[in-house]
Amino acid sequence: MLANIRAHVSEQQFDTWFRALRPGRSSDDVYELMVPNTFTREWIRTKFSDVILGAVEQVTGGRRPALRLVVREDAQATDNALAADNEMLHEAPHAALDDAAAANKAAAAGARPATGQAQWETQATQPRFGLALNRDNRFRNFVTGPSNRVAVAAAQSVVERGARLYNPLFIHGGVGTGKTHLLQAIAHGCLDRNPAHRVLWVTTEQFINQFIGALEKGTIEAFRARFRDVDVLLVDDVQFFKNKERTQDEFMHTFNALLNAGRQIVLCSDREPSGLEGINERLRSRLAGGFVCTLEAPDFEVRLGLVKSKAERLGAELPADAATFIAENVRTNARELEGAVTRVVGQAFLGGKAIDLAGVREILRDVVVDRRRRVSMEHIARSVEEHYGVRVADMQGRRRTQAIALPRQVGMLLSRKLTGHSLEEIGTFFGGRDHSTVSYSIEKSEESAGTDPQFKELMERLAARALTIAAS
Repeated sequence: MLANIRAHVSEQQFDTWFRALRPGRSSDDVYELMVPNTFTREWIRTKFSDVILGAVEQVTGGRRPALRLVVREDAQATDNALAADNEMLHEAPHAALDDAAAANKAAAAGARPATGQAQWETQATQPRFGLALNRDNRFRNFVTGPSNRVAVAAAQSVVERGARLYNPLFIHGGVGTGKTHLLQAIAHGCLDRNPAHRVLWVTTEQFINQFIGALEKGTIEAFRARFRDVDVLLVDDVQFFKNKERTQDEFMHTFNALLNAGRQIVLCSDREPSGLEGINERLRSRLAGGFVCTLEAPDFEVRLGLVKSKAERLGAELPADAATFIAENVRTNARELEGAVTRVVGQAFLGGKAIDLAGVREILRDVVVDRRRRVSMEHIARSVEEHYGVRVADMQGRRRTQAIALPRQVGMLLSRKLTGHSLEEIGTFFGGRDHSTVSYSIEKSEESAGTDPQFKELMERLAARALTIAAS
């Protein structure tokens, strides 16, 4: 049935709505499917009932029973089954589904499962070595723009060229910028390119816990073999090695062994190597010894792409003005942005309403208000200070040189856009300037943003940085 459905829906729709389905208790008159939650049940009932029943009809040779959707209670068992299925589907997605369909037909005829089905079940219960990958975390689902283009290009080069160019590759960025997605995209890419590759993705916490466990059980040699006998090692959140001296020494030996053997190493952190606290100088030097690149907070182009991509995965049509509103007002990180889209789609669907700009404004009104409360003019001034190298005190002073006037104008425009302060309050913060001066400065900056794409992109980056500072 799933094999048939897959041919009639997009891959994103299949992953979002159908991969979690499980067979229930069916009869000649009723076909029962188990679903993970109420939202999925209602969405499938409204959008995909005909698709499912058409697939059932194909599999059963013309019988078209009533469809019953039941919310499954064993959520944990569902998660485990999904994780196993993801591994199986990574191996041979189409063949596995075809085998499953063939086995169902055989079972309906009273036959034993085919050999392929037995193999499918074995694969499903025995995940691949060291992998716990999210199937959606692939390059094709990673929205690229000016804020992340270098990091994405470097990650793709690791897959295409192996350890010849960027080794080690060190990717750093704030919360929700896509570090884990990119790391897992590399893992998927390496396995797609060479299924025999030994690829290990691990968090720093997992490395630490397994190292401690190996010391306690006296299995340190097995631990070392596990992490050193790989072709690609990907380590997430290396900042958590902080103050773990013995673990740092062990990781450094693993690092050296892999590097000397010509194996690929990719690492992620929330800051660049020089900014890592509690990391000994030898390890920090090795981390910085390869190619270091940044994942910046998503700019408008990336945010808009993320909004559209998430809506498509949810099977929803999002009007252009509604998508733009979300991208303009949720600027912190990709995780919150996708959460906002899910909230909009879910509330609109459950309320039986079409998605439009007015509805999106209403659903996300607390998000916009919260953003305005959270970001202060001090946060904005700090982001401007970091970029232009002009002290906040100078922007608040009386000097009018171009080197100070431009950053001051940018700070005023961002204050107007990101906070709820009046022109008078903005003028007071920036050195006691009057209403007309602030209004003129904002108009001039808006004019530049409208005619200069690079200046507009800069404004987006500074706004995102101010939100990051406010959230830290």
